[in-house]
Amino acid sequence: MIKKHIIKNTLTLKKVLFIGLLSLIFNSNLYAQLDAPSSSWNTVIQSDVYGDAFKNDRNSQDVFGDEDNPVLQSAFNGDNIYIKLILNKKLQDPTGKDLKFYLGIDVNKDGAIDFYIHHKRKKDDDNNRYDKEHKIYFYKTGSGTQTKPSNSDWTNANEEKIEGDSNNIYLLRTDLDADISDSNKDDHSYAFGFRFQDLQAWVRSETSFDEFSSSTSVNLVAFTSLKNLDQKYSKDILGVDDNDHKTNDGKYYSSSYSWSFITNSFDGFAGNGDNTAPNLTQVTAISTPSNDTTPSYIFTTDEAGTITTSISQGFSTSPSALTGSNQTIIFNTLPEGTYSGETITVTDTAGNPGSITIPDFVIDTTAPVITVTSGTDTVERLSSWTDAGATSDTGETVTASGTVDTTTVGTYTITYNVTDSSGNAATAVTRTVTVVDTTAPVITVTSGTDTVE
Repeated sequence: MIKKHIIKNTLTLKKVLFIGLLSLIFNSNLYAQLDAPSSSWNTVIQSDVYGDAFKNDRNSQDVFGDEDNPVLQSAFNGDNIYIKLILNKKLQDPTGKDLKFYLGIDVNKDGAIDFYIHHKRKKDDDNNRYDKEHKIYFYKTGSGTQTKPSNSDWTNANEEKIEGDSNNIYLLRTDLDADISDSNKDDHSYAFGFRFQDLQAWVRSETSFDEFSSSTSVNLVAFTSLKNLDQKYSKDILGVDDNDHKTNDGKYYSSSYSWSFITNSFDGFAGNGDNTAPNLTQVTAISTPSNDTTPSYIFTTDEAGTITTSISQGFSTSPSALTGSNQTIIFNTLPEGTYSGETITVTDTAGNPGSITIPDFVIDTTAPVITVTSGTDTVERLSSWTDAGATSDTGETVTASGTVDTTTVGTYTITYNVTDSSGNAATAVTRTVTVVDTTAPVITVTSGTDTVE
């Protein structure tokens, strides 16, 4: 009897242990997750204002960053790529929304996104569990032209999906123990990682970029979006104030706003490879003031790269910058005005931009206007005449040419000219001076012998 009881209890204990083991296997974090980053985090995007996300539970998508807490960081150990962002809340409310984060990648840097990396962090994520509901996707682009939020979309056709319970994913939530965004909630950082070889294989298979690698210089934009970008749901572009780019009703992105890309390689975003920006040195500033509407600027750079400018009219010379010689930029026709704070930028092959600020300059194509000063322009012969002169509306000294011979009756022309400091010549103005003789002659009788025999 005792023996049967012991045997029965032993079987029950084994059953309990077996069930417990199955529970651990299927319900705990026994997955062989990717290792944590072995390199330090590198800032990709520094700042993002709190409160600029669109409505409809904005808190689940409103990211934040300031000078001490970068909104987006990256790390890369040569095998795995890691991304970390700051959210203004903890995804612990089961009635809230999931975090849906996207990286738009423009591989050929033509201003249009070529594919998307999407991370979905499930709501009620209270313990960093490696739940299959947490996912990383690689998406192809949809039918839009992908140059701005209002025409960018993605498709799940031929997507690559890495689920949270796989061996090829890294997930971590960290409580920052502070309300740095002033949202009345402690902010949290959410990190995810995946094998770069998985992304590389998918890109080379599903897109035309056969040479894509971690050292490929790309354009990147980061954003959250609860639904598609063209819908009235919570979304937030990292590094910009979304309030500046919404339609008047605050529901959509303006069709005039294009993506604000940052450029680097995945190596570079993570702080590896070339992260040194070109250094530009001025040689010759733009002459100012000037009436030259296609001015030139000369500089040197210590790295080769692509030249751009903040002046919207652009330039007519080559956009390729070379080292070892002066680089001359000739601008396209510029309108009149004062140009202040404009820049020339050289972006090297790794995507590092180096800029120089052009000294303020003025383009002035308006000629001065001469006004003749009123004076006495009819003069009696043999008297003196003084030129009353002329003035310029821009203050320059007016020069006069021509002479008046007061000994000879006649009409004389005095011509006035002036050129302003920008090189604009005024239309010449003349004064007519008339020398007249209105005085009758006086006869004087010469003394002589006027009595004769």
